[in-house]
Amino acid sequence: MTYEKATGINNFTFENGIGYWVYTTSAADFTTEGTKISTQTMTLNKGWNSIGWTNDTSTTASGLASKIENCTAVAYWNSTLGRFITYFAGSGISDFKIEKGMACLVYVMSASVWKNG
Repeated sequence: MTYEKATGINNFTFENGIGYWVYTTSAADFTTEGTKISTQTMTLNKGWNSIGWTNDTSTTASGLASKIENCTAVAYWNSTLGRFITYFAGSGISDFKIEKGMACLVYVMSASVWKNG
């Protein structure tokens, strides 16, 4: 779902654990407030799912994929290159670092549950 500023169309509410992408025409700071998420359990549907990494400790795409049942790929948007970088589980190629605050897409072959925490 896409929301375009000041249109009022698709003005959705942010949810814990969901990854979001924000498009800007120039560099910008983004600050959030609230209670720290200690553990988030999410139901992932077959196909691509957007998740947010809230852990203080970083991981890798392979580390994340190994903790999600039926996960075959993990991707993120690289704004410098202007494209998605995708790690395919078990390939050893493009095993990128995932840090707190990053949004990722994970592909699962069938519905599963992921516990972030």
